[in-house]
Amino acid sequence: MKHLIIVASLLIVQGLAISQVFAQESYYIIKTDPIAPFFKTGALAFELVVGTNWSLQLKGGFTAKRTELWDSFEGDIKGFHVTPEFRYYLSMGRKNVPPAPFGTYLALWGRIMQFQGGLSGYIGQDLIEKDFLTFESRGVGLSVGHQFLIRVGGKKIATLDLFAGGGFEQETIDANIFSNEQVISTKGTKINPRLGVLLGIPL
Repeated sequence: MKHLIIVASLLIVQGLAISQVFAQESYYIIKTDPIAPFFKTGALAFELVVGTNWSLQLKGGFTAKRTELWDSFEGDIKGFHVTPEFRYYLSMGRKNVPPAPFGTYLALWGRIMQFQGGLSGYIGQDLIEKDFLTFESRGVGLSVGHQFLIRVGGKKIATLDLFAGGGFEQETIDANIFSNEQVISTKGTKINPRLGVLLGIPL
């Protein structure tokens, strides 16, 4: 919960700061990932309209999972991800109606991820705690999406954001699974897909 509060505060502060620079009358949407809780993660996004066809979005989240492995040993994975995004909304024949932030859009995004895996448990009376895996990723890519506005009785109550795409990501994995503290490192570049859904509240 502490991590979610920190991420939310950073997103709101950045959005308010950007709005002072780019727009006098701004449109804000605060979003969350409805699928994230099923994977014991949290995610929050903040989108700000900065022009007729343009918007900026910043998404952040964290993961904190603990799983029983065997006997008295447990494994845990914790980490965070941050995804800034620059969107261009297509007019699609609409006249006298600013496209952003609803309708079909193209997006350029970047992503930073960092996760750590560890073990903890007892051998006899001794408590053993060990971080054995570190995963880091930096990437950039493109996606296409569509953001729907949900109205009830003429009032704007929610948004539904669907997107899919992909990008290049450079990944680094450091594994330390031996008693002599030997670290095995691997690096590589991959093409990874990116797709998802976000539910939002327009402000």
